[in-house]
Amino acid sequence: MINAPTVPKYVIFESPGHGWLRVPLSELKKFNILEDISPFSYTDGEFAYLEEDVDMGTFLTARQAVTGEPVDWERDFERQDIEDFPHLPNIIPISSLSKSA
Repeated sequence: MINAPTVPKYVIFESPGHGWLRVPLSELKKFNILEDISPFSYTDGEFAYLEEDVDMGTFLTARQAVTGEPVDWERDFERQDIEDFPHLPNIIPISSLSKSA
């Protein structure tokens, strides 16, 4: 039996008016897009919460270009505190992110 490759799974958090894709901050550095992220996205210091209108697409396009792999996601309608986090970009200096991704 051949094992199918594991498809990375992300979470999209949704509120009544907004949605954000949660990705590790290290992946923004790995795909060289941290400086492309708008101030409509947020961070908790470990993850970026990429707004659905532009930043989510920026991430998925960059990830696809580098890895060629598909992704999967699940939706979470329970978490409602995303907008309480600090905004990206400019909250975390690029140099502070680990060089190993």
